[in-house]
Amino acid sequence: MSINTHYMPSFLEEFRSMKLEMMIRDLRKLSPDELLRVKQEIELLLNSKTE
Repeated sequence: MSINTHYMPSFLEEFRSMKLEMMIRDLRKLSPDELLRVKQEIELLLNSKTE
């Protein structure tokens, strides 16, 4: 079975978008401590991208 690569990027983009939406929705389920950890990780990532 072959996969048409023309459609794969679109499919992957849609999948990533859905995954991000699910992760954002799930943030509401986290405790304040867990949210703080997520925030710190995001800040680390953002800082490493700007350096």
